[in-house]
Amino acid sequence: MSQRQRPRVPPELCDEIIGYLSADKKTLKACSLASRQWLGSARYHLFNSVAVRAPKDANPPRNLTAFLEFVLANTQLKRHIQCLRISTEEQNFGYGDGWASVCQHDLQEVLLQLPNLRKLVLSRIRFIGCRLGCEARPLQVNPISLKELVFEAGSNDDELLDIVDILSLFGDVEMFSAPRIRLAENWDIDNVLQTPLLPEHLRIRTLATGFDDTSDGVLWEVFRRTPSVHTIMALGAHCASGMHQERLGDFMKDIRATLVHLYLDLTNVFHDGETDQDLLEWDWLALSSYPCLQSIGLELRLTNGVLPSDFATEDDDDDDGDDDDDDGRSYELFRESMGLVNILSTAVESKSIRHVAIKVDFVRYHGREQDAGAILEGRVNWETMREVLDGFGSLETLTFGFIGGQGDVDACRPVLERVLEDFHARGVLRLEKMSPGWLPPGLQIEE
Repeated sequence: MSQRQRPRVPPELCDEIIGYLSADKKTLKACSLASRQWLGSARYHLFNSVAVRAPKDANPPRNLTAFLEFVLANTQLKRHIQCLRISTEEQNFGYGDGWASVCQHDLQEVLLQLPNLRKLVLSRIRFIGCRLGCEARPLQVNPISLKELVFEAGSNDDELLDIVDILSLFGDVEMFSAPRIRLAENWDIDNVLQTPLLPEHLRIRTLATGFDDTSDGVLWEVFRRTPSVHTIMALGAHCASGMHQERLGDFMKDIRATLVHLYLDLTNVFHDGETDQDLLEWDWLALSSYPCLQSIGLELRLTNGVLPSDFATEDDDDDDGDDDDDDGRSYELFRESMGLVNILSTAVESKSIRHVAIKVDFVRYHGREQDAGAILEGRVNWETMREVLDGFGSLETLTFGFIGGQGDVDACRPVLERVLEDFHARGVLRLEKMSPGWLPPGLQIEE
């Protein structure tokens, strides 16, 4: 094919694609920025990852129409698209109200034209598009399979059924990640969960969810009523408050038979003053009863608001100390790690668990001790922690991951190697950097 016959790419789409090149393609990016030519294999590589941005307040059917027309006209190029990101233009900040909306029918039309798509990201998107006249448009019964599906979406106007409509487009999904979901606060969960429109083909293998208070863990209730309940092997879950525990518990019971990897971020619950009395009540997790569970990850958020030095007095060496005062000191010092230790204690009788990971996040108040090692040593009851960890008879790795980066790793290494000396001597203890998020540590999704 001559250069004159090659498909021409709209300049604005060219800019979008180049803007989303991954870091390992810097040379190709530089050449493309200089030449703006689509010759040879370069244009195919650029089309591995495509970004489509919708203008503010864009509503169906126009926000995806231009891209749909493009892929229909360029059948060779569309076969190379493996990652598609649909988002509202970056200059629109805030949450939801100014975001563009996606129509279920338009989205299905686009996705069915991309036979090799592996990853779909819906970022800063609302799901209320089909309210504007789609009643007569049919949907194809052709579930779309993906390696990864990411939702950072929703608004105060989105109903739960709007999100269910989008989920019904998909079949086998290796990982579904929902960092942020927002819904209208007046949805009726009982009516929605009885609808025949639940995603009957959806089979998720890894689920990573983070919810704010408006969604209240409702996606767990949705997934319990799909085939995913029999296929989920890895779960990463965040509870915004103690109110979410019941739904999380019900969901985990339903996936008990297949769950292999678990990551829980319950730091908000640990820090919630209204649930202090419940910090010790984690027996409902019963992690020892999960027959296939191999790895557990937990998040630990530590502050420098209270440290052992705050309780140091001249009377510390006296034998007549008040037991109630001692209990109060211990509670104030260790309250942030107390829940984590008790969760681990529900798993010590497991014969299948091989890996435990603790992701540590430091919150430092100005004018207080800033050293990560000192905070870690002072805010965890290491005697109790060792007793619990010693109960894992099949433990192969004990990993501490630090969100703050290499500086926190270096500061905490001597502390952990000392307080967990036996684990260090056996080669079980590991320290590394970790990214924020709720994906079970060490679990990777192949691109």
